[in-house]
Amino acid sequence: MKFLLRSLLVLALFGGSSYSARAQDAEGSGGSSAGVSKKQFEKQEAKKSRKDKKELRKKEKRDYKMHLKHQDKATRKRMKRNKREAGNRGQAGQRQGFFQRLFTKH
Repeated sequence: MKFLLRSLLVLALFGGSSYSARAQDAEGSGGSSAGVSKKQFEKQEAKKSRKDKKELRKKEKRDYKMHLKHQDKATRKRMKRNKREAGNRGQAGQRQGFFQRLFTKH
C-alpha cells in the first residue's frame, strides 16, 4: 500500500511539472522562448506613450470645453480675449503692471 502511494505521488509530481514548464512558455510555443525583443519593447512603449499623451490632450480639451460651458457669456468673451492677447505676446510673458508702465522712462 505504501509503495502504491509513493509511486502515485512520484508520478503526480513528474506529471504536473510538465504542465508548469509549458505554462511559462509564451503562447504555448513549446520549447522556444516567445519573449519580446528590446527593440520591440521600446517600440511598444513609445506607442503607448504617444497614445497616453493623446488621451491626456483629449481629456484636457474636453475639460476646458466643460469649463467654458459653465461660464456666462461675458466671462467666455473675457477668457477668449485674454487667451488671444497672451498668444500675441508669445514668450514675452505677462504685460507689465500699471505703475511700472506709468513710471518708466521712455
